[in-house]
Amino acid sequence: AKEVAPQVQPQAKEVAPQVQPQAKEVAPQVQVQAKEIASYIQERAAEVTKLIQERCLWQFHSRAWDREENINGVLNMTAQILTGEKVVLETLIDRGFYADAKILSADLEIRFSWLNSMENSQKKAVLEAVKAMLVDIVITKSKNGELHYSLY
Repeated sequence: AKEVAPQVQPQAKEVAPQVQPQAKEVAPQVQVQAKEIASYIQERAAEVTKLIQERCLWQFHSRAWDREENINGVLNMTAQILTGEKVVLETLIDRGFYADAKILSADLEIRFSWLNSMENSQKKAVLEAVKAMLVDIVITKSKNGELHYSLY
C-alpha cells in the first residue's frame, strides 16, 4: 500500500496543471454563451407573454390565487405538450388546463417558428420565464384591489 500511494500522487500532480489552463480559457466563453442563451430565452418569453396578454383570458380570474393557479396549470400543460411529454389528466381542473394549453401550444407553434428549433429544456425555460412575467403583470403589479380581498 505504501508503494502505490507515491505512484498515484505524481500522476495527479502532472495532470492538474494541464486541466487548469483549459478551464480558465473555456470559462469566459461559457459565460458569454450562457448570457446569450439567457437573453435569447428572455426575448422569446417576452414574445409569448405578449401573445398571451393579447389573446388569452385564462390569466384574468378574480383572485390572485386563481390567477396564479391558472397561469401555472396552463403553462405547465403547454410545456408538456410542446416537449412531447405524456399528459396525465386526473382531475377536471387538469382537463380545463389541458384544453387551454392545447389551444395555446398550437398557436405558439404556428406563430413562432423559432420554437421548432429549440431543445425541450429551452422550451421549458421560455415557459418558466413567461410564468414569472405573467405573475408579475397580472398579480404583483395589478391595481385590482379585489385580487387580495380576504373575504372571497
